[in-house]
Order: sequence, then C-alpha cells, then structure tokens
Amino acid sequence: MSEEKVLAVYDITGIQNFIFSTNRLKENLGGSIAVKKASEDTLKKVIFERCNNTLEKIENENINWEAHDSVIVYLGGGNAMVIFKDDNKAKDITMELSKEVLELSGGLLSFNVAYKKTIFENFSQDYKEIFKKLVRKKNTFAKTSPLLGIGITKAELNSGLPVQFKEGEELLSLSTKRKRENNDPSHFDDLLNNIDNYIFPLQLENLGQKTGENYISIVHIDGDNIGKLIHEFLNENTDNYEFSLYRMSEFSRNFNEMYKNAFKEIIKYLVKSLENPEFRKNFDLKPENSKVKYLPIRPIILKGDDITFITNGKLGVNLAALFLKKLSESELTIPDKNIPHSASAGVAIVKTTFPFDRAYTIAEELCKSAKKKGKIIQEKNNLTKRGFWLDFHIIQSGFTSDLSETRKIQYNIQGLKFPDVLKTNDGQMIYRQNSLIWRPWCIIGDPKYYEKYLFSNLNRVIQGFISEVDKWPKSKIKKLQQFLTASKEDVDHFLLRMNSRKISLPPFQNRVEIFHEDNTMTPYYDALELLDFYLPQMEEN
Repeated sequence: MSEEKVLAVYDITGIQNFIFSTNRLKENLGGSIAVKKASEDTLKKVIFERCNNTLEKIENENINWEAHDSVIVYLGGGNAMVIFKDDNKAKDITMELSKEVLELSGGLLSFNVAYKKTIFENFSQDYKEIFKKLVRKKNTFAKTSPLLGIGITKAELNSGLPVQFKEGEELLSLSTKRKRENNDPSHFDDLLNNIDNYIFPLQLENLGQKTGENYISIVHIDGDNIGKLIHEFLNENTDNYEFSLYRMSEFSRNFNEMYKNAFKEIIKYLVKSLENPEFRKNFDLKPENSKVKYLPIRPIILKGDDITFITNGKLGVNLAALFLKKLSESELTIPDKNIPHSASAGVAIVKTTFPFDRAYTIAEELCKSAKKKGKIIQEKNNLTKRGFWLDFHIIQSGFTSDLSETRKIQYNIQGLKFPDVLKTNDGQMIYRQNSLIWRPWCIIGDPKYYEKYLFSNLNRVIQGFISEVDKWPKSKIKKLQQFLTASKEDVDHFLLRMNSRKISLPPFQNRVEIFHEDNTMTPYYDALELLDFYLPQMEEN
C-alpha cells in the first residue's frame, strides 16, 4: 500500500474535574454520560455524517482501503484512533467535534488530536510518533476556563461558574445544566445482567447505610502499564501493517470487554451475597416496602481500564478486591497472542458530605500508591508479573495535605525507628513506608515473593479479631488502636495485660507479634482501622 492516508488519534481531557465537581450523584452520572457522548457517540456520529463509507470494525487483516473514506481502529474509553482518506476530511471532523464537545460540557471538557500521514510501512513506528505528538499537544495545551461572571452576575455555589439557568429555586451554571440534561438513570443498567429486583441508586443516601452511618467508598481502578503492553505486541509484527491494525483493534475491544465483564461479576456476587440474611443485615436497603431495592453500588466511570464506582463505606475494599480477583482470572487475547495484564485499586472511605472531587483525587493517589509498591517489588525481584494491588485510606475528619504527607504525620509511632524505604535495584523509584501502615496489599500475586503482603493475611487477622472463639471485646480493640498511635511502650504494656487475661493477637504469617520488619512496622493497624469498613463474610459466600 503506497497511497498516503491520515492517521488521527483523539483524547478527551478534563474528565475528572467535569464529573466530580459536585456531591450530587445525578450530576456525577450525567457528567459521565456526557463524556461518553463526547468521546464515543459524537465522534462516531460526525465520522458517519462526513465520510461516505466508514469501516466501523476491523474484522481481519484484509482491509479494502479503496472502499472506505475512514477506518475506525478503536473508539472508546475517552480516546480513539481513526484512519482517514485525506487530511481535509480529518480536519473537518475535528472542527465539528470541537463544537459538539463544547456544547455537551458547557466548555469544561476539551480534547486533543494529533495527525500523522502514513503510507502503511510500520504501524509500531507510526503509533509511537503520533502519540509523541499527542503528548506534546497535551503538555502545551493552554487550558481555558469558561468565561466567568461580572460584578452583577451570581455564581453557582458548587463550581463558582456564573449562573445561567434557574430550575425551581436552584441556580445553575451551563455545565451543571448539561450534566442534568444528560443524566439517565438507566445508564449502566446493562451491568445488572437481567437482575430485576435491584436498581442503581441516584442519591448517596441510598447506598444501604444504616441509621447513624454516613460513610461511602469511592473506588478507582486502573490497569498497569497499558502503553508498554501495546508497544510490546506491536513490535512483534512490524512488517505487516494491516495485521497490526487488526491486533490493535482486537486489543481495544477485548480489553474494554474484560473490564466490563469484571464489573458485571462483582455486581452478580454482591446480589448473591445480599441473599444471605447474615450479610444483608449490615445494610438498610431502600425503599423499605418495595420489591425492587437500590443496590448499594453506583458505577460512575467505565471507560476501558479507567473504572470508578461509589458504594457503601463497608463495601469499598471488598468490592475493589473482588474486582481485581475477577480481572486476574480473565484472559486478554489478541490474534496469535495471550497478553499478561494486571491492575491496581485505590479505595477512599469518606463521609457522605466530604467533597467529591477531593475524595476522587485521594482514590487516584491510593491507586498510584498501589501501582508504585507493586512495581518496585516486581522490578526488585525481576518478576514478569506484578500482581494486583490495592491501597485504602479512611478519612475520619479533614484531609488538607497530600496522601504521603498525611501518612508520614499520622501513621508513625513513638519509640520505633522509621521503616526501610522500598526501592528498585537502581534506586530510581522509592516507596516510603510508615510504622502503622502495611498497605498497599497484594490481592493476587506470586506467594514466593509477595507472601507477607498478600491480602489473605489481612483477612485472617480481621477474622481473628472478630471470631466467636477468640473474639476481642470492642473496647479492647479501640484501646489497642489508641495505644498504637501513642507509643511502643504503651502497646507493649497493654498486650502484657491482655495476655494475662488469655487474650492474644491473631497470628500474622504464623507469628503472634505486634511489630515486624525488625520492629519498625505493624500489619495490625490496617486490620484495626478496617474492622468497621470490611465484611469478611462476603469472602466466605
């Protein structure tokens, strides 16, 4: 193939700020739907309107280029790759898409696009070059904000943007108006898989909280090293451009489907767990006198490997861990190859009134923390597989600094030296540990290298604290937690008193010792913090 064509890649930016700038679930959902429309539905609509014949799905490596004005390589997850017959067609579509995105989001979403002319010699090289262009554009993009008001205009309470609409007594900005217009309660209903006795809630108060409980979990899950995975399989067939396009297209479809199926699995598992009366008593499912109840989970973002959902405060860690387990059981296949993959999760457990955008940012930081620890241990031991990692943080009150600074201040104990820093063999990447934090935990990984970090160890410790045989009184659990934040000496004295009463710690890796790693860290504080926000019986179902 020698006729020159135009390769284009599209990337929507500003997604998180747009979606999570409010604590109203309806507006979060509406924002998420608007993003999908902008990045997928609208782009597809514009391409089909402007191009005479579009190949929407690459079925094999035999592509009839003469028959199509455009070929969609992949489209979804907030980005797309399309091959156009000429650059005029590509630029016309970009101009039209710009208008549509501006209108859909009230000016808060924007997108970047990069072009590259190609004569179909080496797709791997084209892929690298066009994404370099895209990254440069994103780094140099001068982000603009919608025009703010003047002295005589009123500002919207949540966003600070000028009010342009009134609904009843509410004053709304254009972006909020657009989110509400796009809100569709049935969006994501395909995840329920014909489950007809539950629906997704549209209010945070309907996540199954019992009277006096007001905690929710924001869960963020993200795939590990996806760019690296793509580069590796593209480099295998550099002499066959069409076959590489076919593999890229299949990778995108199968990858998106894998994450969507994992979501369906955790919902199915949650519904099954709620059939158990002992498990169900942990929740007040609403409406009380209705056969159809609100399921205590609400998907917000499902775009490729970028997953965010909100759930009851007691379910965040359970469901995030289960999601990672389901992913670990899934195969990611493309023609002639089975691709190893992994993912990480961050769970921010906050009060319902905690600012949503801040909670999401913390969940993202936790996800990055999980990725970093997993990557260091993987590289330190020269492992081919990283494993699936999870980090969590419970916010009882204000959270003013970043995650690492907060942990450094609040999660170290007097009388212990600081734990060793985890780092790669070349010292280029480091992870600072804290005395009272063992997390992030490895949900699935090679026991030979990850044994002391396996989440199953934490689960057994939690079970040990609450089991009927060795159950610790709640008052003693609270005291142990308090003494751990005081000093090592207080902890040692307290445990001596407990031992005299025949109450001992649950074993961790067959050792009944509060401090590990040369007396610098304890895994028990993670368990104590999580006791009110984790349901071991869900693992048993």
